[in-house]
Amino acid sequence: RTTFLELYAEVERVNGHEDALEALVSAFLQSPQFLYRFEAPLPDDGAPENRARLLTSFEVASPLTSHSRVAL
Repeated sequence: RTTFLELYAEVERVNGHEDALEALVSAFLQSPQFLYRFEAPLPDDGAPENRARLLTSFEVASPLTSHSRVAL
């Protein structure tokens, strides 16, 4: 978060608000937290209870973010 704020402040100081917002959105879209879904691995012991599990709220929300639109 601090990195994003620092990015905005630096670009805004040099190029203005509009370019700073563009750089910020670009950084958001390229960040690993936005691009990748993280899931806990299942044990590989073949037990039936390990074939399926409930998803965390983060795992449910991750695919939704890939389909959302950013309006500028």
